[in-house]
Formats: sequence, C-alpha cells, structure tokens
Amino acid sequence: MKTSPPTRLFVATLSEVTPPKHFPKRRVTDHVRLPIVEKGGVSFVDPETVCFIGCEGNYCRISTDEKTFHIRGVLKEIIKKYAGASLLRVHRSYALNPDRVALLRKEANGTGTAFFDSKKLGPVPVSKRAMGLLRERWKGKG
Repeated sequence: MKTSPPTRLFVATLSEVTPPKHFPKRRVTDHVRLPIVEKGGVSFVDPETVCFIGCEGNYCRISTDEKTFHIRGVLKEIIKKYAGASLLRVHRSYALNPDRVALLRKEANGTGTAFFDSKKLGPVPVSKRAMGLLRERWKGKG
C-alpha cells in the first residue's frame, strides 16, 4: 500500500495576501505601543501619550488625557518592555511621563506630588529620590 506524503498547510501572513497599499508604513520609533485588550478587541496606546501608570498588585491603570485603561502586569515589566525612556518611575506604584507634568509640588518631608494639565487626572505621589531625578531631567531639557 502506497502512502501519500503528508499534506502541507500553507500559511501566509495578511501582508502577503493583501497588497501593501492597504497597509500604512510603520513609524520607526524606539518604543513599542502598549497593547490594551478591551471588549471590542485590541487597541494600541503610544507610550508618549501616557501621562502616568499606577499599579496595585498585578494590575495597572494607564492614564492618558482621553481615557484610562486597565491592564494586567507589573509596573517594572511594563516600563522595561514598552515605554523605554519616556516614562520615569517616581514611586513604588507609579511611573509618569515627565513631559506631561504641569506642576510639581514639593512637600515638607521632601516627597512631592505631580499634577497634570488635564483636570480628569489625579495627582501622582513622587518619592524623595525621584524629586531629584525629575529636576535633573527638566534642567537637561530646558
């Protein structure tokens, strides 16, 4: 009895099947967009639009000017994998984008609080160590 060779499954990517004119050119950046799983599917958030990320345990709240997203993950891994240099960890549970901070208020004990232009976003606590880092980063850009 002669056996036939196994059938091979042809797998093609969408870009091989669809002409390239339907796909806009990808921006070349040094960071990757954050994937956010929502009820309707997956949306991607550019880390430059993120004002701050606040975490509690294994869940993080990503706040932009327009919307707040909830994702599962640890703050350290999210910063390492997606944000690169655009986010600065300023507290045990918070990272913020220094370019989006409107006001940084220093408290009597040396810690601080960061405020944003958008009134929808609450204040973010800043540790003593991070206060110095934020000042240095602002001096370097000014």
